[in-house]
Parts: sequence; C-alpha cells; structure tokens
Amino acid sequence: MAPTEEANPREVFWAKSGDAYPRLIKLARTFLSIPASSGSVERLFSVAGAIVRARRSKLSSVTVESLLLAKGNH
Repeated sequence: MAPTEEANPREVFWAKSGDAYPRLIKLARTFLSIPASSGSVERLFSVAGAIVRARRSKLSSVTVESLLLAKGNH
C-alpha cells in the first residue's frame, strides 16, 4: 500500500520502513494483525453458554474459566 495523507500512521511507517526491517515487518504482520473472523470468539461464547446454565449457575468464575480453557485446548 502506498502511503497517503489519509492512511493510518502505522501503515505509512511500514510502507516506508518495511525494507529496512524485514524480520520486524514479518513479526508485525503475524502478531499485530486482526483476525479476519470472529468465529472463534462466537464459539467460545456458545461453549460458555452451554457450561453456565441455570442448573450450573453456582459454578465459580475460576471453574468456568478452567472448563473453557480445557475445552479450547483439547
């Protein structure tokens, strides 16, 4: 993307400095990019809703967090 007056300052920086920092630009693209979909978050909320039902409403937040972590990492 060519830098323009209306462009995001970060985009302008990377457009100008990308060649000088090839490793850094690769890391930035990997770790600073925004996911294209919110599907994983929606699945997490769906699983959380299945775990925390009326019959299980007394589960502690630590227990719910542990269950969600276990479900997400299996």
